[in-house]
Amino acid sequence: ASQQVAVAAGGIGAVVTALRAHQDNVEVQKAGCGTLLIFAAGDAACKQAVVAAGGADAVVTALRAHPGNGVVQQAGCAALGYIAAGDVACKQAVAAADGTGALVAALRAHQDNVEVQQYGCVALWHIALGDLACKQAVAAAGGVGALVVALRAHQDNMEMQRIGCVALGHIALGDAACTQAVVAADGVGAVVATLRAHQDNVDVQQFGCVALKDIAGGDLACKQAVAAAGGAGALVVALRAH
Repeated sequence: ASQQVAVAAGGIGAVVTALRAHQDNVEVQKAGCGTLLIFAAGDAACKQAVVAAGGADAVVTALRAHPGNGVVQQAGCAALGYIAAGDVACKQAVAAADGTGALVAALRAHQDNVEVQQYGCVALWHIALGDLACKQAVAAAGGVGALVVALRAHQDNMEMQRIGCVALGHIALGDAACTQAVVAADGVGAVVATLRAHQDNVDVQQFGCVALKDIAGGDLACKQAVAAAGGAGALVVALRAH
């Protein structure tokens, strides 16, 4: 309710204005991205209001302007993720603002920062849940490679493994180029490694199996890649264990 009151009072527009006016002030950027995150975590109307006020663009600008600041990167990735969790128009707005490129840059620059990795992967997943253009935007920005690196670097993080597998599966559901991008980045190997490492985790097994199914739905080369990476064996083990 407090979020809706602030929206009605023009609070989002004021935050966006501040972010645009003080792009070099890291404290303003931290606070602004954090505040937009809170707004975007609200209901559908709150997310739409953030988009309408230019919030996605403002957050992307903040991420680009302060690539080395972990707090800005964490808050910015989380904000974009919450915005992209809205309807298709919200996902498209993040993609149109080159949110995918900013997210991938954050993931590459902060590979040891678990919060940045988790929020960045969640945001890419939410964008990839959108239409074909959204999936293509994630793939074109190098999102598949960033997700694979995150999966391999944080193999003991259950949430990261679940998110990574789901995101790769949704990207693979795009056109042939999207599916091939997952294969080319060794997304198959990353998913198989996840399935092998977490055989007792039902969620990871489910999402990993679905991801392999989505990748295998591509052309002959995609099916061969799943087989070559040991995907068939991992699927059999999952079926027997659960």
